[in-house]
Amino acid sequence: MAQRPIVRILREPARLGRKKGRRPHFPKAISSADQAKRHNHKFEGIENGIASILGGADLKDSPAEVAPDRALVFEVIGPVSTVAKLIEAARSAGIEWLGEDYDLSDGDDDHGGADDDAGEKAGQGDEDSDDAQSMLYVTMPTLKGLQKVVSLWKRFTKGEEKPPGADGEWWALFKYLSDVRPWSAKDRVDPFMEAYVERMLQDRPNDPVRVEIDLWYRSDPDLRAQAGTYLQALMNTVDGKVLDFETIEPIHYQAALVEISAAEALKLRQTEGPIANADRVMKVRPQSLYRSDGERTDEKDPPTGAPEGDANPSRPAVAALLDGYPVQNHVMLAGRLDIQEVDITADTVPVARRKHGTSMASLIVHGDLGEPQTPIDRPLTVVPVLAAPQNLNYETTPQDKLPMAMVYRAVTALMEGIDGKPAQGDGIVIINHSVCDSEAPYAQRPTYWAKLLDYLSHEYRLLFIVSAGNSNEPFAIDGYDEVADFNNADPVERQIAILRSVENAKGKRAILSPAETMNGLTVGAVHGDSAGAFPPGIIDPYDPVSGVTNLASSFGLGINRAIKPDLIELGGRQLIRVNKDDEGLYASAHEHYSVGQLTAIPDTSGLADDK
Repeated sequence: MAQRPIVRILREPARLGRKKGRRPHFPKAISSADQAKRHNHKFEGIENGIASILGGADLKDSPAEVAPDRALVFEVIGPVSTVAKLIEAARSAGIEWLGEDYDLSDGDDDHGGADDDAGEKAGQGDEDSDDAQSMLYVTMPTLKGLQKVVSLWKRFTKGEEKPPGADGEWWALFKYLSDVRPWSAKDRVDPFMEAYVERMLQDRPNDPVRVEIDLWYRSDPDLRAQAGTYLQALMNTVDGKVLDFETIEPIHYQAALVEISAAEALKLRQTEGPIANADRVMKVRPQSLYRSDGERTDEKDPPTGAPEGDANPSRPAVAALLDGYPVQNHVMLAGRLDIQEVDITADTVPVARRKHGTSMASLIVHGDLGEPQTPIDRPLTVVPVLAAPQNLNYETTPQDKLPMAMVYRAVTALMEGIDGKPAQGDGIVIINHSVCDSEAPYAQRPTYWAKLLDYLSHEYRLLFIVSAGNSNEPFAIDGYDEVADFNNADPVERQIAILRSVENAKGKRAILSPAETMNGLTVGAVHGDSAGAFPPGIIDPYDPVSGVTNLASSFGLGINRAIKPDLIELGGRQLIRVNKDDEGLYASAHEHYSVGQLTAIPDTSGLADDK
């Protein structure tokens, strides 16, 4: 039996690009004499720290000091484009290059992302660089490396000519240097942690909190092997627990999902405590988690009749779905699915809870069942990545695993095989990836999850169809004082007011990781379906011909200001629910069984033997 949409899949339109007439402005190279005035005291501090270390001092309890094996940041304002040469120069100086981070905002980006002030902050103190590009070059120095950098800085500030070879590449960095400092607790603790911790402890102030810890990825395999021991020792210090630990070498990712006490979580909220000041920790951030929207209990009768097309297609699969566990023998899906278990097994997902994956598989195989069409003539391969905990009313990525690592294993199982099994997805060229990280709105810098999809896409020549994500937070409605005024307004005027309000709230409706992927195709959901007219008394926020995206679909700009989503497609209509509080009217998306895309869902009347 099927019901009107259980899931809002696809995505939403992106805003158009930058304002016309503005181009990024970069400052001129700064003279060695001026740079000496700005930064000599910092390098003198590094030199004094070296002397202290050589004298036997231990700086591990002084996180503000530059020290060996403590990540060192070179913050640059300007068009430095010789990254590859700088990496070579760093290595020749005895410094391990950990990576570079770019702030590509140019001062006119009004999409309202979480890092809107990043470019402005990076340019403080340099009157010519208010909209310049900011780059953070992060390294891990040895004692010898620190001595070498101080020596090169002294030569630079004395006005010496650029030396030949790798040493000379430091001159390009020094000329645009804005700051040099250790990676600090402020860098380490994700800005979303404050709101996340507050939300986690709001109803259960004494419960433990789960967070993810990204470690610095070291090129030395022995140092990588020691990371697990280091992390366990760190958790012992704070009486925490390691739930999952993964390394993905191709994208230089090493991370853990940990559980810490409420007291330690509150310290992180204030960027304090042992975790916030742990030198080998790169980032502490909210737990990556995908949650399907809570399902309704109301239902609509499904279309009658058996599905058209061959129920046991003989042609090989070319598409795969990473999602929930579907009802394999549902009358609409029997003989059409090839389920490959990697992390999620059938015995852990009760049949009645298999809503999201069943709905997604139905949409891929049949499209909107309210508008009958010929099903695809190949089987659909499915690798389940969502669990269905009995204590929740929604499906979710397992709460004790790193979702990104599950995606990596799922794709590896399809393309190469894992755990001694051969590849299970020969011929797969397209993968539907509708899960996302509800705790990670894109904020100008690509996430590891997006980097993973880009790597897998390139490595295996795959096209990932990626969800832009849903923005379910209420947003303010302008132009009306009372709910009744809104409900009784002229439909055209009301639609204009809704669109204006959505535009005003765009800063909180950013695409969700990994929707910023560059090699994948990010899709948004158009407010449209085949369900016909709304029931009497229910407000349709948009007219049927405008083709706007539905109320929950996220949007924004991606990496390098790329328009996101890349594509929009029918994703089911959503109603608008308006309420009033002390600050005025606010609205949120709402689904009703009578509209939306019609899909298969779990139901005993639609099941054969599902074992």
